[in-house]
Amino acid sequence: RILVAAKDFCAGTVLLQENAYVFGSWHSFRCFACGLPHDSDKCAKAHEALKNLELAKCFTADGLKQPIQEVEDALSDIEGIEDLDRARILLKCLGLYSYSDNSKLELMDAFAKLTTAKLEKCLTSAQQIFADESLRRVIPHDMSEHTLAKILSALNTNSHTLDSYGGSGLFLTACICEHSCAPNCNFTTHGTVLTLTSLVEIREGESISLDYGENYYTPTADRLEDLWETYEFRCKCPLCSGKLIDKTRAFSCCRNPEAEAHKVYPPTWKCIECGTVLPETIKA
Repeated sequence: RILVAAKDFCAGTVLLQENAYVFGSWHSFRCFACGLPHDSDKCAKAHEALKNLELAKCFTADGLKQPIQEVEDALSDIEGIEDLDRARILLKCLGLYSYSDNSKLELMDAFAKLTTAKLEKCLTSAQQIFADESLRRVIPHDMSEHTLAKILSALNTNSHTLDSYGGSGLFLTACICEHSCAPNCNFTTHGTVLTLTSLVEIREGESISLDYGENYYTPTADRLEDLWETYEFRCKCPLCSGKLIDKTRAFSCCRNPEAEAHKVYPPTWKCIECGTVLPETIKA
């Protein structure tokens, strides 16, 4: 699935504003459930969110015998999670899965439509969680290792950074924008709201694209390696396929090195003014 323009848009148009489906903060002082600066163990929303997990049996009037922070820290230590915000988002998803039949169906329907990468690594992470007696308490009784791995993989592949909030969130519409190293849109976030804005004119029927890696100024080979390592796909956008010149990496023309208009760009390595090709020795 990709997001496609339903009409023409001029540059600078706000195409979408979306609230995060789930989100988590990397600030330990924030409650995992409501995001306010207080102890998660004593938050009514946290109790409600986790009420159908085995962990909830440990709730007391003063909080948890096993504090939520201990669970978050333990999840953060699992390879494939590694960050507090990701641990908290995963914990929210586990709460939704167990909360009711409707919330479970909604969660699984949403995640079934999301791209997943590094599923084998996430399956290993899921197996580690299942094998840990204390973490096993946050797993719904009817959830399999494979389902947990798919949820984690979808979160790792599709979440966006929330700079002002301090964390990350999953946006179910924005995350289906396709990737391009020369994107036609950019996103900003404020709090837990994402805004998608066009960078150039977009015609009806064109796909909406974002730079997943924010690697616009990175050499092509490095961009391709980063995208494969993170998302497991080979980028074939106009910039990586050579249909567009890489204007962020200009070289002087060897015939007219002092002339401002004489510039050489990859991947053609040909001067845009006089056509002189940069010698292989200089490219190296």
